[in-house]
Amino acid sequence: MPWRLPSITILQIGDVHYREAVAASTVDRKDRRFPVRILNQVVPHPLRSVIEAIVRRKQALIDSGNVVALAIMGDLATGSSADQSDEYSDCVKYLVQSLNIPTLADTTHVEVGNHDVDWSAIDPLDLFRKFEMAEGAWASHGLPVLASRSPKITPMRTAGSQVTMFSINSSIGCGEQRYLPDKAIDAIHRAIRSGLGTIADFGVEWEQLDTPAIMDSDLDTVCTQIRALGQGVQPVVLAHHNLLPQHLTLAKLYGELVGGGAVRARLAACDRSVLFLHGHVHDDVIEIIDQKHPGVGRLVAIASPLITTGFNEIEIQFTRHGVPAGCEITHYRSHNGDVRHREPFRISLITDAPAWGAFADVLAPLVPDITLLFDRLRAQLNPPTPQRAHLAERLLEAEWRGLVVIQNRSQQYKHWRVSLQ
Repeated sequence: MPWRLPSITILQIGDVHYREAVAASTVDRKDRRFPVRILNQVVPHPLRSVIEAIVRRKQALIDSGNVVALAIMGDLATGSSADQSDEYSDCVKYLVQSLNIPTLADTTHVEVGNHDVDWSAIDPLDLFRKFEMAEGAWASHGLPVLASRSPKITPMRTAGSQVTMFSINSSIGCGEQRYLPDKAIDAIHRAIRSGLGTIADFGVEWEQLDTPAIMDSDLDTVCTQIRALGQGVQPVVLAHHNLLPQHLTLAKLYGELVGGGAVRARLAACDRSVLFLHGHVHDDVIEIIDQKHPGVGRLVAIASPLITTGFNEIEIQFTRHGVPAGCEITHYRSHNGDVRHREPFRISLITDAPAWGAFADVLAPLVPDITLLFDRLRAQLNPPTPQRAHLAERLLEAEWRGLVVIQNRSQQYKHWRVSLQ
């Protein structure tokens, strides 16, 4: 087995859109009369293939002694339609059974997507009534995993590793009423008074918005809790919507997160690195904000794709002193039912300056443009020669700090080739 730093892993699962996911197919079906039951037997189903890959990966991590969390990013339903409640409930039942969520109930977070809001339940006197459909679906399985009315906060720890997950509802503004301009309302009223029709003929005086927003009180709770964490704890914030504008041009009224700039500025000013996991954009972009003023910090935003496309594995690694060092983001992507992982993206979570002096003893034999095998490097250290495991830890931390490059890192450390960055 390769040498690894202590870590905690999050499996990030993107938008489901269950009705569409069930109907998805990888068949180039030119002949619409070809027997469907034969196709169902010979063609892998996109949703089932990804779910099975998630289950295999989850079990492999657990069997290896890893602490694992599930982050389901929302949009279980397809839209605000008459059968939305049934679709959402069916999706919850499918995920609970196929992913065996009760076994990870304590470390599973589910976000509220804009398609999970019951637009027919908008109540001027009760802001949260529109979330009761989703709340009830999870409550029927005895799983308090949905973050709808207040942030859901879950600390996780193992030897040398601590992560706290914060789920926050970014769909507060979805389904809310935007009244028509005064001129339009006046014209409707004049027409009614003139006997040209009734209010029912003209429709309502407002339209509903699909507008993402985060409550200031929720954001304040999360930021306050993050600042109160010890330096050995890595905060991970989860929400359905993206903070930065999406890459694909969006032509939609109030389609981006209201106050998104203020949200990311506050999260990036927590004097530490913060991971932000989201869905919604059906993409797999990774974006980094290094904020210098006001406040200092790093915000790493990680998007997840549609579930029929794949999922993300996010491994958060810690130094030998229990301080967050970096995260490896591995994309598992499906191609015609074959789910494979790509080379991981590595992002440092260390925000202070590289501390060469703290590593001078183990880096002394290295000179520019020269690569040393692990044991050759170890033999040249003086004095004394450290244990291999201890040297491996020091080198991995030095790599996260940008001091060295380790080739063959995924192999046993005797195969490592180490050079200066």
